[in-house]
Amino acid sequence: MVVEIRAVRTALFLVFLLALLQPCLAAELPRIIAHRGASGYLPEHTLEAHALAHGQNADFIELDIILTKDSKLIVFHDLTLDATTNVHLVYPHRHRADGHWYAMDFTLGELRKLKVGERRTAEGKAVFPGRFPPEVYLYRIATLEEVIAQLRGLNKSSGKKIGLDVEIKDPQFHLQQGMNLSRLVHESLMDDPAILGELPLLVQSFDARCLKYLAHTLQAPYPLVQLLDHVPCPEAGITAITPKDFFLEVSAYAQGIALDHQGLGTSAYFPHFVHQAKKQGLTVDIYTARQDKFPDCYTSFSGMISYLHEVLAVDGIITDFPDSVRAILNRE
Repeated sequence: MVVEIRAVRTALFLVFLLALLQPCLAAELPRIIAHRGASGYLPEHTLEAHALAHGQNADFIELDIILTKDSKLIVFHDLTLDATTNVHLVYPHRHRADGHWYAMDFTLGELRKLKVGERRTAEGKAVFPGRFPPEVYLYRIATLEEVIAQLRGLNKSSGKKIGLDVEIKDPQFHLQQGMNLSRLVHESLMDDPAILGELPLLVQSFDARCLKYLAHTLQAPYPLVQLLDHVPCPEAGITAITPKDFFLEVSAYAQGIALDHQGLGTSAYFPHFVHQAKKQGLTVDIYTARQDKFPDCYTSFSGMISYLHEVLAVDGIITDFPDSVRAILNRE
């Protein structure tokens, strides 16, 4: 009888302890960053895709920023309009000599006449066949101002505090065209001081010069993230720089890095690189987790997400499917 009472007391104590620890455990989950909105379900970077990501409880919504001819900040991934709009129908003769239609060759007013659809290949086929029908054009290009206004509105009406993960897209290309995209994005984010108080904010780029400019010249008060399309490692023939030297260099201007998830299946060095980055105080996000396309080294999408969380302990997962990632993490 005494043994049974002790067992009951022990069980109750464990239940009580788990209840106390639950908030701490939840806090350790990686942030879920909706890649171009909930782009697994709706055409990327539309206001509708961003709204769906908000409803699916992403922690951040990732967006790419480029400029129009009249220097308006639009939320669009490519420098060209070919893959996700009907520009070839609306402006059939406005392409450059290379055959592409560039967003910066059009004013915002002209871009408003376009419709946005699912991403297509150069041959007109769906990049992701199981997603939104590529022949259906229902949406329009959004501005950064509109995305911020919608997010603030949804946060207010829902009581959530979902943030923005802003990527400055090809800043050097814009500079070659006489446009300082980095400065314009910074000024837009700083134009309303309330934004920083209301919205968690990250700013990222593949271009280290852009991030250094934001950090040192513009004194950006928000966290900066260095995007990497490969892991600098001996396998890639990069031996002149050690991980510690690399991370010391990055930490001089950024607070985090984001890595391409394809490295999970191609580089045995990948886990070591992630752990070294975290050891040096940098946050680590992984992009882009897609349940309809993931590395062959995993038999399931859930297996990959579990590995990112439980083994690599990454700080963020950038995904086209925020609801699926949330469900997997909540089951763990």
